[in-house]
Amino acid sequence: LHLGASTKEAQKRVAIVIASQVMDALKGGEVRNAVNLSTLSSFEKISP
Repeated sequence: LHLGASTKEAQKRVAIVIASQVMDALKGGEVRNAVNLSTLSSFEKISP
């Protein structure tokens, strides 16, 4: 258990940060903190 995110205030801040990052990515912005995301060259190979 990570105690740094155990308070309601910390959980709210994390939720806001994550929501902001998802909105940025959906708008075509930078994808931050991605896990298992293919590189751009992989996506270029599968584009139409």
